[in-house]
Amino acid sequence: IPHVNKARDAFLNQELFWRRGVWDKYMFDGNLKTFFSVFHYTRDKRIDKGALRLDFGKIEVVDAIKMRSLWPSAQTNQPPLQLSAELSEDLKTWTSVTFKRGDKEGQTVKIAEITHNGGAHKLVDADLYSWTLQTEDSRKIRYVRVFEAPERVAEFDAWNNRQKLDGSAWRATNLFAPFKAAAPDKAWQAS
Repeated sequence: IPHVNKARDAFLNQELFWRRGVWDKYMFDGNLKTFFSVFHYTRDKRIDKGALRLDFGKIEVVDAIKMRSLWPSAQTNQPPLQLSAELSEDLKTWTSVTFKRGDKEGQTVKIAEITHNGGAHKLVDADLYSWTLQTEDSRKIRYVRVFEAPERVAEFDAWNNRQKLDGSAWRATNLFAPFKAAAPDKAWQAS
């Protein structure tokens, strides 16, 4: 329906909407000005520090991953040099890996700091940092979880044999606690 598509596009393309970082698709759009954030207004919405979880939608063969993040320029503490993560193709077996941070990239991006319960905002500068994971050989991966991930992830890309993979069907969430912080107490099965 053309009118519905036009209304949806008008809403999603509002500058204040994308500067808030409220949509996971912004991590896969190739635009460093858009990002996926953990903040709802000024509150961190993650449970027990959360974990950035990604689902590629299908098993992909991967030999490199790069996560680019926006870090407020005025923030005095530096982003971590390493990020712990895990990779899986089936949600049962996980392999521990480490993303390593590179130097700050040269550009800055404006991000919205939302205040007054969403009624006001101001734009502030953010620096661009990247964390990479290089594997010695290609791996089959469908799921990624990054612990204590950066607050604003601008891009998340993966490659195989120097070919960038299509991330248009990928999904992400940053709300839920790491498994160790919220281990299940009980399980039920219906039959």
